[in-house]
Amino acid sequence: PEKSRTLELSISHNVTSNFILSGSTYYTKVNQLITSVFKNEASNAIPGGVILAHGRYENVGEATIYGMEVKSDYHTNLGPVRLKLWGNYSWVDGHIEQPDGSLLQLPLVANHKVKTGATFSWKNYFVTPKANWIGEANTAREFGQTTIPSYALFNLASGIDNIYKNLSLFFNIRNLTDSRYFNASNGGGGQPFPGAPQDPRQFFGGMTYQF
Repeated sequence: PEKSRTLELSISHNVTSNFILSGSTYYTKVNQLITSVFKNEASNAIPGGVILAHGRYENVGEATIYGMEVKSDYHTNLGPVRLKLWGNYSWVDGHIEQPDGSLLQLPLVANHKVKTGATFSWKNYFVTPKANWIGEANTAREFGQTTIPSYALFNLASGIDNIYKNLSLFFNIRNLTDSRYFNASNGGGGQPFPGAPQDPRQFFGGMTYQF
């Protein structure tokens, strides 16, 4: 069976009554890593049929993963407007040691990520712009690793809380700038498919009711 052990250290500090800084670091070791393996060999698993190649999950190699995260939170009042700001940076790295002793970069993981946002609140109205930057990521190993470019994503959330007897409304926009970007994928079965295209600009609206 796959076994994982993690060591983690976290710290948090109230710089002021309105400003909090926190951080953490971790180290993970995975033995008998379960991952998909592509077999370029024939199989007679289906009676009367011939399968020229196939894939299956096996316990293959070991994984070493380490990283850190830094986060900040700040809140204040600008007259009648309440303001909350936050930011987060994370870094992760490591490798997979294969049975032949070769090292493979961590797949499907971006080494660097930055996430930030702000919430402006006035009475029961709020607006929250968010920005995410995701660094380059490696694809899966089945068809040879390639790199998916970094991208920035901007989202917007807004709403009115408790507009009438516990009824709230919201309206959100995801991918505000309608960017075309890709996430690293696991290969896509029998054909190379290193990057999975993500959704264009999307609009969401609705209501919630608290009983």
